[in-house]
Amino acid sequence: MRDFLSDLDVKHWAHAHFPGHRYGELSSNLAECFNRWIKDERCLPVTQLVDAIRMKLMEQMSRRKEESLRWKTTVCPTWDKRLAGLFQFSRTWVVRKSSADVYDVRGNPSNTVNICQRRCTCREWQLNCFPCVHAVCAIRKSGCDLNDFVEPCYLAYSFREAYSKSIEPIPTVYEPDFVADSDDVILPPLQRRPAGRPRTERVSPIWKTTRKRLCSRCGTVARHNKRTCKEPLLS
Repeated sequence: MRDFLSDLDVKHWAHAHFPGHRYGELSSNLAECFNRWIKDERCLPVTQLVDAIRMKLMEQMSRRKEESLRWKTTVCPTWDKRLAGLFQFSRTWVVRKSSADVYDVRGNPSNTVNICQRRCTCREWQLNCFPCVHAVCAIRKSGCDLNDFVEPCYLAYSFREAYSKSIEPIPTVYEPDFVADSDDVILPPLQRRPAGRPRTERVSPIWKTTRKRLCSRCGTVARHNKRTCKEPLLS
């Protein structure tokens, strides 16, 4: 791993040196969730798959729009609960005021917070663009509204704005009639379907899979054998 990272710029793998803002997201869980979300539609042909994803997105956007209209908080409910948890956690901490914007939060360890610049010496506020526990404690001492120090992407109105539009249905009556010629037909590859049901769950990470072996069917070195081989054969 050391040799692999030595050839890469530190901004590509270190959160502290990333030039932009990741807002606390450090994994590819979103792609994996989407892959599981369309688990039942993945076996469809390409055109039907795209149409199925469109319908799922259409229903999801309508559902989330209606859900967000019922919110009573300024911040999205998930992040509003996090603010409440940080507020309760820091209730016993001692805060000393240095200037109009700078506060000394005596926690374990102590940190300096500048609420005007939205900076904390723990650097969590700068990295996640969301008030850390020290910032919540300092803002409470200043008497300001905690919601005023939350980035717009965490606010409920931004969520409503993201889902304010809708995806229009596409009636099949407007689809053109298509007659396939011999040149337009794409035949499937010469591929043998292995015995058993197709895999529907996500593949385990590479460090948990079995060792590589030579497949006697396709002739490649991979993590499958002749019985589980799905590689297409050249005609």
